[in-house]
Amino acid sequence: MTDSPAWDLAYETFMAHCGAEKGLAPASLEAIEQDLKRLRQWVAAEGIGAPGRIKDEDLRRFLIGCSDELIA
Repeated sequence: MTDSPAWDLAYETFMAHCGAEKGLAPASLEAIEQDLKRLRQWVAAEGIGAPGRIKDEDLRRFLIGCSDELIA
């Protein structure tokens, strides 16, 4: 898996936004967390790297490839 401060910061910022600002329920936050882990693993396998390098087309490929497996 991609291990970088950029991923950690993006993850922490997004989860804080979902929890505090959006007020999502704990079950929703857990589902989002699992989906983000899956995205991070996929990005690493694709050799994309940092979250800032993900393009719209990359997200489309990710979502099409695992749409039946995503939780949130």
